[in-house]
Amino acid sequence: MTVLNDAEENNKRSILKLQRTARFFEALLRASADGIVITDAAKNIIFVNDIFCKFISCNRHNLIGTSIFVWLEKLSSNANEIWKELESQTKKNGIARDVEFRMNTDSGTRYFTVNSSLLEHVDIEETGLIISIWQDETERILTEKALAGAYAEKMEIFKAIVHTISDAVFWLDPEGNFIYVNESACKSLGYDHDELMKLKVFDVNPRADSARWNAVVRQFRKEKVFHAESIHRRKDGSEFPVEIVSSYIKLDNKEYFCGFGRDITERKHAEEFISRRNIQLRILSKAAQKINTVLEIPVIMQNLITSAMEITDSTAGTAGLIVNEKIVFSEYNENGKLFPIDYVFKKGYGVPGHVMETKSPYISNDARNDPYVIQDIRKTLCFNNLANVPILDRKGQMLGSFQIHNTKKHRQFDHSDIEMLQGLASSAAIALENARLMEDIRKVGEEKKSLSLILDKSLNEIYIFDSEKFRFTYVNSGGCKNLGYSLKSLRSMTFLDITPAYDEVLFRKYITPLIQHKKKKLLLYTDLRRANGSHYPIELHLQLIEQEGSHLFLAIIIDITERKRAEKALSLSEEKYRTLYETMAQGVIYHNESGTIISANFAAQKILGLSPGHLIGRTSIDPMWKAIHEDGSDFPGEKHPAMVALRTRKEVRNVVMGVFNPEVKEYRWIQVNAIPQTRYAETRPYQVYTTINDITELKRAKDEMQLANEELRIINKIISTATGLLDINQILDTVLDECIKIVGLEGGTICFVEPDETLKLGAHRSTSKETIIDLTTNKIRIGECLCGAAARDLKPLILPDREAVIKFATREATRKEDIRYHAAFPLITRGKCVGVLCLFTRTDKKPDVKKLKIIELISSQVALSIRNAQLYEETKEYALTLEKKVAQRTKQLHESQLGLLNLMDDINKTAVELDKANKRLIELDLMKSMFIASTSHELRTPLNSIIGFTSILLEGWSGELTPEQREHIQIVNTSGKHLLSLINDVIDISKIEAGKLEVRVSRFNLKEVIDEVVSTLKQELNGKGLLVIIDVADMELNTDRRRLLQCIMNLFSNAVKFTEKGEIKIIAKSTNNEIEISIGDSGIGIKKEDIPKLFTPFVRLDSPLTAKTSGTGLGLYLSRKLTQEVLGGTINVESEYEKGSIFSLRIPREVKI
Repeated sequence: MTVLNDAEENNKRSILKLQRTARFFEALLRASADGIVITDAAKNIIFVNDIFCKFISCNRHNLIGTSIFVWLEKLSSNANEIWKELESQTKKNGIARDVEFRMNTDSGTRYFTVNSSLLEHVDIEETGLIISIWQDETERILTEKALAGAYAEKMEIFKAIVHTISDAVFWLDPEGNFIYVNESACKSLGYDHDELMKLKVFDVNPRADSARWNAVVRQFRKEKVFHAESIHRRKDGSEFPVEIVSSYIKLDNKEYFCGFGRDITERKHAEEFISRRNIQLRILSKAAQKINTVLEIPVIMQNLITSAMEITDSTAGTAGLIVNEKIVFSEYNENGKLFPIDYVFKKGYGVPGHVMETKSPYISNDARNDPYVIQDIRKTLCFNNLANVPILDRKGQMLGSFQIHNTKKHRQFDHSDIEMLQGLASSAAIALENARLMEDIRKVGEEKKSLSLILDKSLNEIYIFDSEKFRFTYVNSGGCKNLGYSLKSLRSMTFLDITPAYDEVLFRKYITPLIQHKKKKLLLYTDLRRANGSHYPIELHLQLIEQEGSHLFLAIIIDITERKRAEKALSLSEEKYRTLYETMAQGVIYHNESGTIISANFAAQKILGLSPGHLIGRTSIDPMWKAIHEDGSDFPGEKHPAMVALRTRKEVRNVVMGVFNPEVKEYRWIQVNAIPQTRYAETRPYQVYTTINDITELKRAKDEMQLANEELRIINKIISTATGLLDINQILDTVLDECIKIVGLEGGTICFVEPDETLKLGAHRSTSKETIIDLTTNKIRIGECLCGAAARDLKPLILPDREAVIKFATREATRKEDIRYHAAFPLITRGKCVGVLCLFTRTDKKPDVKKLKIIELISSQVALSIRNAQLYEETKEYALTLEKKVAQRTKQLHESQLGLLNLMDDINKTAVELDKANKRLIELDLMKSMFIASTSHELRTPLNSIIGFTSILLEGWSGELTPEQREHIQIVNTSGKHLLSLINDVIDISKIEAGKLEVRVSRFNLKEVIDEVVSTLKQELNGKGLLVIIDVADMELNTDRRRLLQCIMNLFSNAVKFTEKGEIKIIAKSTNNEIEISIGDSGIGIKKEDIPKLFTPFVRLDSPLTAKTSGTGLGLYLSRKLTQEVLGGTINVESEYEKGSIFSLRIPREVKI
């Protein structure tokens, strides 16, 4: 039995590779769109493709073997001289470029550009071979001549044509001045037509200047045609790549340069992606070969990590193997340098342990915040992101994993990287299995290991069968295992029993070259059939061997199931990226000249909910379409943007319409652009290119925001009205009217809860006389009837129909009323019900649940307002009573001396009562602060939602906004933040007055606080051009940092507001245990008589700048409160009108709590 050595095997592989390369090269030459001719040293044609035969109208068989001069003489008188020059250049330089030929063929005179090169390769023994590529330039040259001859007469037609195309069109003179530009050129560069016409060409090219332009002009004059890629700069400074094709024209002794410019940004992105993908695939192929050519495990792991870093453009990486159910990493590669490491991960620990547990790749592009990343290791190795891929054997068992990092730069890993790395891992797994197998073989020893044992250890299937009956004489364990037969069963079978694709006749036909010794080895691809009847693909290596005088076949079979699966996966991956390159996420529909739809991409089908069968062949006028305007009116088909563009021959942009989507059974809102397209020298569009964007979610978000603003306005109106009144009747009437208006019901009532736990009617609307009489003449207790039940349970009672109303109604008057919907809301403050708000209707109308939530939200505020009004009335009555008593005692004093003595006694009693009244007033003031804090909290909750939601819209998470939408949403966002700031100030004041403000003492650096304040208002400072001078040394404070920042921010922001020009100085100095911070400005200053008003709440001084600046009059008042009561210091002001002000803040270094 003969076994091929490594040299013979490598030679055979090289021959096969060369044969495949030759076949590929020949197929490539035949498939070329240009004519290709290969001549030998004797100028005889040895290869010619079909395109060249077509050029000269001759059969290939008539050309092969003949001299190229024979054919060139027939077609052109000077062709031989040109060919000799081409041949001379080729032999001298190895290549000749752009040699022009003119030939007279059967189809007329044709023009060619020929490029040639010597064919030199180590595998090509023959020398002097020249390959020439013939590019047909006939149409281009004829077109240029036709354009040059007709330019003067067709200029107006040309302008009309180029005006409509999407590419930029321009005419230039030799100085680089624009003679003509079309609308597309203006749009792409962002200039108006007149602005662009005043520029030179190198004004829009950041890489060009006058010297470089002159060089281009010289090239134009020489070559007549210029084709290149360049960079253009827009008016706003942004740059983009363009492809430029231009020609040289001379008319009336004047030179012109006519050209087209195309924005190739998207193409460049696609090319870069495809290039990167191709590079990765080449690297992967080379890496697989490199990995599989060695059998030493450390070298395999080093090659693996080096290739992984190269594929993903990473800077570092490591690879580890499973040892005793743990993965061990011992070597780290950073920028090609190896460092020893000692990291061991058990299952579930760190990223390697996680990958070991899941057997799936893992990507982390934010390693700093990744819970699986061990931060100590990350800090040691200094990486920002990682990708970890498991190495799995054919059985799915994990052999190890490898991990790549980026240290000095940050690159996002994605799933395309994982696909490449998994392919690399598969090659590494095979190499590791082979290496370990060879390690086993070496350990056993070649002289002590029989051939049978070696074959049994192989993962491949090995069979030996006779050359007559094809009966098996040897089968290794891999064959038995893969086929599912016992060795005994297989010895009674033939090779044809397990190869369903071959019968005896066909198989003998395949093996004849081996039997006749024409081939030493045969490679076949087929399927094997297992014992259970299933099939699997194999690669069959078959050779004829001689053993003891008889001929046997040795078959080595490799299971290529995984290879087939990988090839299929690779094919799917390439298809996926090709589809990604060729399609758009934006919906695109093409209409022909009659408005009929001829094409629609998948995105358009998805947005419209229609299949191609429902789109192709129809027009926008088709009655099956259901479209509406934003106001809900019908959108007729003839006004569809595509139809309008066809009629007017103008672009139609940003049309919003609602289209019914039958797939989701609802209207989807879309934004449509229609661009008519015309052919050369035509003005009527031959088709319309329509794009559609689904803006449904953006429109819904806008509608919901408007609804939320309306609800907030209603809540603010009711709460501000209720809190601004102290007359309880006005409060009840206003609240009841507004609540009825909100829910849209028929009527309602508000009842008080009396001290004896009975209900008293306070206000009513649309209530029957019987119910009014019942509520005013009878005592209705808590828990009785509809209102009483809500007061008892301290929660809203919603009765949605007549049956539910009858069930809860215990009063006859209520039962007689035909009430079909009733909602009762208890008015609760401090856990006690002070009244009940009821809303009802005698119709079948039902209110919106959201409106009821608004009523429930404001009920506590209404209760607090009612309680404040009641306390106000009680206090006013008590004051009147005291006043009457004082008057009576005064009268008695005048009547007698005895009365004076009695009056003194009464005065003492009255003083006690006044003291009680004063305490009551203090309690009322405290309740006012609590009311402000509670109201502010209820307002702050929806404001935070509005600010957060509008921020999301401004950041583009819900889609791109139009400038008008962005302006409106920015106004809402800014107003919300201003209102939230006001509420926070009110809350702080109320907390200070109530003694509930929390003090948080910490140690910090004063300069950091000053820098934070200035940085926050940097935009306003830059907008006014103000100079800020900071004289603050590093000094440590131990006080409430947040409140000190708040005070300095208020003083500094006032300085910025009221200083139009000049400078602002911030000076901080330390004296003993105190810090003095002064903020001086060169602004408008303060009148001397206005200084005492500065720290009064809600007071703003009258000045020319007051109307221009926003404010509430709370900033200085709050700053003084915080300085005195939290920071333990003082605040002073010095000012000279129209010259500026200085505010000084003096606080202790250490605050005492």
